[in-house]
Amino acid sequence: MNFNEERESFLPLGKIFFGSFVGIGLILGQLLIINTLVFLGFNQVGSWPENTWYLIVTYLGIASGAILAGMKSCEKGWISGFGVGIASCLILVVFALLLGQPINWVIFFGKTLFAGLVGAIGGVIGVNLR
Repeated sequence: MNFNEERESFLPLGKIFFGSFVGIGLILGQLLIINTLVFLGFNQVGSWPENTWYLIVTYLGIASGAILAGMKSCEKGWISGFGVGIASCLILVVFALLLGQPINWVIFFGKTLFAGLVGAIGGVIGVNLR
C-alpha cells in the first residue's frame, strides 16, 4: 500500500467534497423550488415558520450527499458522512457571511454537530446500499 492509498483510506477527502457539493446543490435546488412556489401564489408552502423549511431542506440535502459519499467509499461511511455534514455546514456559513447575514455561533455549532450526526447516519446507509 503506498502513501496515497493509506491517506485516502483514513480520511476520504475527495468523497467528502463530492458529497458536500452534491448536498449543497440539492439544498439550493429545493430552496429554489420552494421560493418559486411561494412566488407563484402557493402560500401554503410558505405558511410554516421560515426556519422549518430551511432546516428540513438542509438536512435532506446533507443526508443525500452523505449517502452518495458513503456509496462511493466502500468502507468507513460514517467518517465520509460526518465529513459531508460538517463541510456542508461550513460552506453554508460562508455563503451566509458573504450575504451579510448575522450568525449566532452557539446555534451554528449545535446545528453543525447535528448535521454531522445526520451525515454519519447517511454515510452508513450509503455504504450498506452499495
